[in-house]
Amino acid sequence: MWISLMLIDKILQKIDEIMRIINISASSIDFVADTSYKTMSVTLNMKFNQQLVPFNDNSDSLVVRPYLYTKINKVSFHLSDTMHVDGNFSDYCQLSGF
Repeated sequence: MWISLMLIDKILQKIDEIMRIINISASSIDFVADTSYKTMSVTLNMKFNQQLVPFNDNSDSLVVRPYLYTKINKVSFHLSDTMHVDGNFSDYCQLSGF
């Protein structure tokens, strides 16, 4: 299975919508993808860049504000709803051009 830059961009846009609430933008996130042909899998890591914020309310100077640390694991992304696919999902993906 392949992962495209367009798919990563769509994921990034969704993350951006959620993270605007906590004042983090999509430009603050980079993706690093490590693919394996042997296992046909991809490890997708998100890297949060430094957060730059105005020094004060009327300042054009920016300072680095560190993010709070948190650890997230065991996250699953469902690229398609397999509940509505009859038969083997892999066959469905191949027939659909994925």
